[in-house]
Amino acid sequence: MLIHGGPWARDLIQWDAEVQLFASRGFAVLQPNFRGSSGLGTPHLEAGYREWGQKIQDDITDGVKWAVAQGFADADRVGIYGGSFGGYATLAGLAKTHELYRAGAAYASVTDIEFLLQDDQWYSWGYDWHETMVGGERGDKERLRAASPLRNVARIRAPVLLGHGVDDQRVHVRQSQRMADALKRDGKQYEYLEFPDEIHGFVLEANRVRWYEALIAFFEKNLAPRAKPAAAN
Repeated sequence: MLIHGGPWARDLIQWDAEVQLFASRGFAVLQPNFRGSSGLGTPHLEAGYREWGQKIQDDITDGVKWAVAQGFADADRVGIYGGSFGGYATLAGLAKTHELYRAGAAYASVTDIEFLLQDDQWYSWGYDWHETMVGGERGDKERLRAASPLRNVARIRAPVLLGHGVDDQRVHVRQSQRMADALKRDGKQYEYLEFPDEIHGFVLEANRVRWYEALIAFFEKNLAPRAKPAAAN
């Protein structure tokens, strides 16, 4: 499952380096344009408002179940990966539907919406988009915390790979640092890579190569077929 960012964006049938990266290693790739994705009409976009970790996540779950039912995916070998919002959805999926995934990787991801909206030292919103599209107004803490991967680390069962650029000015590196600390405290299996001089994405080719090599190694290891028990004589 390759989850796009935004969530106000969409995947198209066109060249995608990450799709090709996975496909060249023998992985089947599904890119769901879940509710909240743009370019598919206003009702589809607005259906994702205030649904981070909730109905948006249910759409992603439905995509997994469809791929398995169609025979495109092995239910025991499903991974999930994304960056930015896609990283948030990856971690939310590992917590909310931990039975679906063997492994998950998240780059430059939001890990707690409440922290994101409160980080005044880093963010200057300038307008109230978040109250309409994300939430965060008075009385909204319970919903945001229920959908927070950071606050639901105990529910995660699968190995996690995290990555973040130190100079990211859209999602602060603190988001991934806190998630890595929480995974460590809870005794989870995880890896965390930081990329100096990198932003929200990749500018330096060496960093992109380092991340992609780590990404493929992570999924090839954690999505390998399980050893079958020896047959009884």
